[in-house]
This record gives sequence, C-alpha cells and structure tokens, in this order.
Amino acid sequence: MELPAGKTITVELAGNGAFSSMGQHPDAFWPGGAGNTLDESSVDRNFWNNGTAGNLHTTGHADISGCALSIAYTDDPRVVRPDDMVIFSVQQECVWHRDTLFDIPAKMPPCPNGKCMCSWWCIHNSNGSTDQISQTAFQCNITYVPGQEISHTPVGNPVPPVKCDDDKSTCIRGPKMPMYWKNTECNNMHEPDGSAPSYNNKYGFFQGAQDDIFQTINTSNYTC
Repeated sequence: MELPAGKTITVELAGNGAFSSMGQHPDAFWPGGAGNTLDESSVDRNFWNNGTAGNLHTTGHADISGCALSIAYTDDPRVVRPDDMVIFSVQQECVWHRDTLFDIPAKMPPCPNGKCMCSWWCIHNSNGSTDQISQTAFQCNITYVPGQEISHTPVGNPVPPVKCDDDKSTCIRGPKMPMYWKNTECNNMHEPDGSAPSYNNKYGFFQGAQDDIFQTINTSNYTC
C-alpha cells in the first residue's frame, strides 16, 4: 500500500464485514452509496439490532474508540518485533465511516528498498462485544510527489502509551507503540480495571498525523 507523505489516504472499514462494499449487504448498510459522509448510523435498524448482522463492536457513535496505523522501517517481515512498530496516524472517528481517512506525516522518511511493514490497529470499548484487539498487517511504502522535499530523519524509538485523561501533563509525547493488551504474552498495557485502552486523547493519541514521532523522547523497559 502506498502512503503519500503529507497527504491523506482513504481506507474502507466497517464494523461488520458483511456491510463493506465487498460484503453481503452493502446496500442495506449504506443506503445512499459510498462516501465519507455515510457512517454506521445509516445502517438499517433491523441489521443493527438483531445481533447477527449489525455493527459488531459499538453501540453507537459515543462508543467508538479510534483506530491507528503503525509502521516498522524494515523490508523483512520476519524480523519485525512488537516494539519496532510506531503509530504514525490516528483516526478517532473509527470504526464509524466506511471510507475512513488517515493523515500521513509529511516528514516520513523513505522505506528501505521501497518496502516497510505496516499495521492497522483497533481496540473497541469493553461494552462492544468481547475484549479483543483487531490488527491487519500489510506491506507499505512511503511515496512522494515530484519536487517534494524528502526528510531522512528517522522515526524515533517508541514507548507504550499511558492513560492520561485525568492529567494531560502525564501523556506520553513522542513516538508510541501500538497497544498490546490481554494477550498471552508481550502485553504493554496493563489497565488496573481491565478496561480496554483506546486510540484517542485518553491515551495521548491526538487526531491525525502523529508529527511528534521523529525523535526519541522517552525510554522504556518493555521487551517481548
């Protein structure tokens, strides 16, 4: 997947795969067709509420918890470790719009040999079905338009985020890892009440391109 530095990409997401454009019920889910103005509130009420074809992971707009894209600067998927991944774009309105927008930082350096490893991440709120992490890994490449200034400043070393909605001064600045939670190993999130973390302001993830990832500000003892 090409990621144009300083631009915005559109990816297709749905709370139920049946209602994607390649799913079984695209017309029922999106009665007006595609477009960023259409969201999951457009779904037919019967599909939403019957428990088998409705939105699987949210009870409504107030319940969405954001999603994110991460990158590891290696062209070899066999060597990627959890702490290699750096979150570079966050969409707090997710999963909600089928055509979901992600802003790419303008200073993203080139990928080695034209190839990086990327992932999409989402953790839905704990009241939206069972506790789970959604991840989709994919090959990616940072691209540039002719004449665009290309930065070669590397992405910094990431650290785990922390919950900071009660005190914004405690939010982690700089590059952050994806949130690994309730796995059998390699977790970096240990919420005391077991509630799901989220890719939004509660955990220091601001909306859009994460332009603070190009320097190592913090250190971490996290290992996997």
